[in-house]
Amino acid sequence: MNITDADGKWKLEHGWITNRKTGEIRRVQHTPSANTIACMPYKRYMQKCQIAFDTGAWPKTNWKSGLITD
Repeated sequence: MNITDADGKWKLEHGWITNRKTGEIRRVQHTPSANTIACMPYKRYMQKCQIAFDTGAWPKTNWKSGLITD
């Protein structure tokens, strides 16, 4: 898996995320499948990338409220 967003800010690979603006690479636990990401709204994907980059783990979503919980 190698996914880069349309704005070119994040590059997500299995187990890694790259901030394309700074070139910094960090390890990420529990990366979702490419199918999950493809069905995700773009804004939510961008939020999750930022959280994953900051925390080192792909965040979960509370499906009732739609809020990102981690």
